[in-house]
Amino acid sequence: MIYIYPFSNEYIDTTHRILLDEDLRKLFLLNRKIGYEDNKKFWESYLLNPNNNKVFAILEDSEHIGNCGLKNINNNCAEFWIYLEKKYWGLGYGNIVMKKLIENNFFRNDLDEVYAFVDIINKRSISLFEKNGFHKKDKVRINDNTVIKMTLKR
Repeated sequence: MIYIYPFSNEYIDTTHRILLDEDLRKLFLLNRKIGYEDNKKFWESYLLNPNNNKVFAILEDSEHIGNCGLKNINNNCAEFWIYLEKKYWGLGYGNIVMKKLIENNFFRNDLDEVYAFVDIINKRSISLFEKNGFHKKDKVRINDNTVIKMTLKR
């Protein structure tokens, strides 16, 4: 069973391990490895002051397998992101998580639009977003990568 819980300190170590995967970092547009201490400081800082962000841990039963969230929440609009540990890719877990978020109104709380930036080579993610009602909007450049801005409107 897939669960989504608010991110907490207990998920920092697993998050760091997941983000060590080079393929995940490439698809998630992270150009460099982040050291453990920097990663830990980032998440501890976020937990103290989430600002315009909401982060959730994704669990299969009790195992932490990834994270998702909303960032840059502003003017009834937010950016959605999701990543899973590589061994869970292609198993439909991303689709389950996205459906749960939509059904539970995480996307719709005072939001008129949710968007995501997806690397143009990440066909699985593009398909995932399209299956869940997102539409391709624009191509833009981020960190020397061509990405597609995908949007879901109320």
